[in-house]
Amino acid sequence: ADQAGNTATVTHTYTVALARPDGRIQRGTSPLRGNDIYNTLATQTVTGSARPGATVTYYAPVQNDGPFTERLRLRGQGSTTRFTIRYYNPAGTNITTAVRNGTYTTPELATGATHKIKIKVTVRRTAPTGAITRRTLTAYSVTHPTRYDTVRTTTRRT
Repeated sequence: ADQAGNTATVTHTYTVALARPDGRIQRGTSPLRGNDIYNTLATQTVTGSARPGATVTYYAPVQNDGPFTERLRLRGQGSTTRFTIRYYNPAGTNITTAVRNGTYTTPELATGATHKIKIKVTVRRTAPTGAITRRTLTAYSVTHPTRYDTVRTTTRRT
């Protein structure tokens, strides 16, 4: 209303856009698991096995499924007394410490863009036959930290 008593109504409609990190996982060149599946490890887990001293290589191409460009923050579990876990960015740089600390962030990812992390799990020579490690990698939205997706690797010593 103005001073002369004239009134008008204005309506604004807003759409709230939520972030949507998508964790996906594969062993070597095996089929990709977890695409467009969120927060259920049942269908976002891959397995591998190796002898002592050998390594199983996994890939986690994390994807921005949100409607806007953003970075994803990654947190992954570290080594155990029986298995050594290492994380590498697409350029091959070892990013293990940053991933373990939850401080590694991807470059800005447009909607649908991915950032492929390599995970190397090496069986230590002291690991007994049948030893297993289950490790998770979680991709968090930087803009909405409560939005995340988790994938898991399971590695067994043969």
